[in-house]
Amino acid sequence: MYELGLLPGITVEVVKRTPLGGPIIVEFLTQRLALSLKEAHWIHVDVLS
Repeated sequence: MYELGLLPGITVEVVKRTPLGGPIIVEFLTQRLALSLKEAHWIHVDVLS
């Protein structure tokens, strides 16, 4: 994840959740990334309002 630019403290937005346990599309900085549910479980998130 570090190599992709997904670093601690960065703001990430969930753009799309695909059905049936498919990948989650997230956006951060200027890029979008598809994460499997297994990969997404490695990310700790604080929800911003």
